[in-house]
Amino acid sequence: MKKNTLLTFILAGFLVSLPLFSLAKGPFGVGNLRTATTSVGIRGTTTGLYATTSTTTPAQIRLRIKEMKEQYKIEAQQLKEQFQERIRNLQEEMKTRLEQERERLRVRLENIKDKRKADSVEKINDNLQKLNERWTKHFLDVLDKLSDVLVKITSRTDKIASTQNVDVSKVKNLIETASSTIYAARLRVIEQAGKVYTINVTTEKNLKTDVGKTRQQLHSDLVKLRDIVFNARDSVHEAARELARVSGTTTPLTATSTSSGNNSTSTNNQ
Repeated sequence: MKKNTLLTFILAGFLVSLPLFSLAKGPFGVGNLRTATTSVGIRGTTTGLYATTSTTTPAQIRLRIKEMKEQYKIEAQQLKEQFQERIRNLQEEMKTRLEQERERLRVRLENIKDKRKADSVEKINDNLQKLNERWTKHFLDVLDKLSDVLVKITSRTDKIASTQNVDVSKVKNLIETASSTIYAARLRVIEQAGKVYTINVTTEKNLKTDVGKTRQQLHSDLVKLRDIVFNARDSVHEAARELARVSGTTTPLTATSTSSGNNSTSTNNQ
């Protein structure tokens, strides 16, 4: 197997084995960011980025590839930091709101005669918010890893485009799609991180139902977010597969070639 093909298949294999979600049951169960649209993948797909001439030497090509690889890394890191900073700021802004919601819950719980039940509901309520914080951070970390993989795919695509006579246009399109999908997923994570979950206590008799409704809402929201991140992973995986395919061919650019878990999010066991 050629070295190029081997490397791209290793990359594709890494995507398959990426530990995306371990949302199993357990004690935890389940600025203007648009200025960063030069996120990984977009700039790397510019037509003619690595255009060569008859006087371009292999050393010059390698230097260009190295420079752009570093640029991709820098841009990806900057985007990560922007979203991480947004999360931190959001959590800081939410402190007052969360305390207000806790106080409202305490007032409602004063009508519950069984204080053990009241204390349990208050604890569950706090745990639900912690769950949301934990998993939104996890999802953002996953998207960061996918972004890192996309940097490698982008760099590898540019190298192939500059050193081999193959058509990488489809790979570039898939990279752009993956980049946009990751960006959109990050925005949804930020949106989810800003949600506050407070149990709406009605009567002592309905405590279990009241808790269940809020728990189910969190569960539903996290499942939706999980699916969005899965979609981002699949888009990166598709780009990696196409890169593996084209790097293993020697079809001229003018020719037309044809070739070719079930994860759960639980908010139980509070």
